Amino acid sequence: KTQQLIFTTRPNHFQGLPEINTIESGKYLGLILDQNLSWEPHINQLCHKLNSSLYAVRRMKQISSNQVALTAYYSLFESHLRYGLIIWGSTTIANLQRVLVIQKRAIRTLKELRPLDSCRAAFRELGILTVVNIYIQETILFAIRTGQTRTGDNHPYSTRNRSNFLLNQHHLSLFKKKPS
Repeated sequence: KTQQLIFTTRPNHFQGLPEINTIESGKYLGLILDQNLSWEPHINQLCHKLNSSLYAVRRMKQISSNQVALTAYYSLFESHLRYGLIIWGSTTIANLQRVLVIQKRAIRTLKELRPLDSCRAAFRELGILTVVNIYIQETILFAIRTGQTRTGDNHPYSTRNRSNFLLNQHHLSLFKKKPS
């Protein structure tokens, strides 16, 4: 029953504990972690859940009012979208794009748009944020709630960068490609 997941950025040379089964990805608190933290398995499962939720939203739109369909969107679709977003939201742009495409399909369903119509105005009319905007919002709220250190907290001088957050330095190009 016990399994180990070894996180690495390179091909794995460390074998781990020999008596414990090593896995490439595993579920923890509803998030699927993989050994490279690419979030690919989690996004695959999330897209499956979102497509199922999209079907339910479409059915609600067909048999009831727009308000009921919008409530179904928030309860069935966006709840899956928001769960753990602050953790997996720093995935690759391609993974975020996959989720955004499904979200756009949901918006097109709610506003009865054709497949190639733009969703930008529909997002505004419905007051719904895109997955990228939700990630930015969640990250900012997390930074405020946890009291992240700002540059001005380290010295009494009034500098132009005083209100900027202090960010951890990274040494891998992997982090430069992420939207966070």
